[in-house]
Amino acid sequence: MEERIKEFKLYSIFTGIFCTALVLVPVLGSKFIAVGSFALNGSTLVFPINFIFNDILTEVYGYKRSRRIIWTGMGCQIFATLALFSSAFGQQLIFGQINHLFRLSLAWRLE
Repeated sequence: MEERIKEFKLYSIFTGIFCTALVLVPVLGSKFIAVGSFALNGSTLVFPINFIFNDILTEVYGYKRSRRIIWTGMGCQIFATLALFSSAFGQQLIFGQINHLFRLSLAWRLE
């Protein structure tokens, strides 16, 4: 029983990092980071984390548990999308237009 607990010690941490990176990729798609003379898309830096953790999860915990985490990440992504759209739609219903601060927050740039 002690071995089984140690085996899943980092499982929840990997799940959290994978789901967070998966939810952040679409949000960071409109953000740009200037690195020297290059302008990188924000999701370009975060998206490879999904592949790294997916490989780690598959190798360490197997396909069954890896698929469970991928479906959990997909559910988190759907929930985040619905939350963002409902907040924008709610503002549009209440104020008659989408708040300019909300629109501008999607296009901030780090330089």
